[in-house]
Amino acid sequence: MRPILLLLPALAVAVEVEAAKLATPDAMPLDPGSVELALGLSWARSRDVYDDAGDRQDRGGTLAERTFEAGATLCIREGLDAGITLGWAHIRDDAADPDSGTGPTDITLGAKWQFFANETAAVALLPELSIPVGDGRPEDEISTGSEEWGIGLTVAATVAIERLALGAAIGRGWILDDGDERGAWAIDIAAGWQLSEAIQPEIELHHARDVDTGDAPEARQTSVTLGMQLSGSAGRLGLGIDRVIAGQNAERATTLLVQAVTAF
Repeated sequence: MRPILLLLPALAVAVEVEAAKLATPDAMPLDPGSVELALGLSWARSRDVYDDAGDRQDRGGTLAERTFEAGATLCIREGLDAGITLGWAHIRDDAADPDSGTGPTDITLGAKWQFFANETAAVALLPELSIPVGDGRPEDEISTGSEEWGIGLTVAATVAIERLALGAAIGRGWILDDGDERGAWAIDIAAGWQLSEAIQPEIELHHARDVDTGDAPEARQTSVTLGMQLSGSAGRLGLGIDRVIAGQNAERATTLLVQAVTAF
């Protein structure tokens, strides 16, 4: 009788596990001397909000946001990357006045330093600087930038066990505004299963909350991302959908995500 394992060759062949996820930072740097280029598109839509008590409320009009991002990352030396991300967004909010805006998003400068790695796991520090844009925009448009400087530090961990790819990250951000210590915490957890060399379905859980908000109401949100990573010789294509499932003073948004990445 023919062995059953011969009928399932994909399960008997070792495959390279993709560490990257759609919305969870990973701890894997580029190969020495490599450059990575990334393009991202997102379409967010919200018709409800979570109020101060965490209950769903009709927001009185649809919020829609389309964002395009382009990034470049360079491996400076083994285990250390540096990169920049630029973006452009169009926002329409039927419940606001002004009700729309188009323009650049904040510029992000970031780095990744992998300080621990073995055969199955890696840990890295990811500092970043957010440079504001949109300051001084016309009063008849919604600003597409935060108009505030910010810094952040994230610790990311990546684990690969056979075909299972796990990721986790915890980050803290600070708003630099005349001594104001406003900021946010973020926690991300991700898991993917490498079905083949080219396909990895994934699921991610995200939680973020504002801290030191001063007179502003505290905000928090929890979301789930379902996605797929498609890998090939030309690079990687990520497709997914993110849904906010709980929150406080937050949009109940659904976001479609598309990411294309190539390295050389």
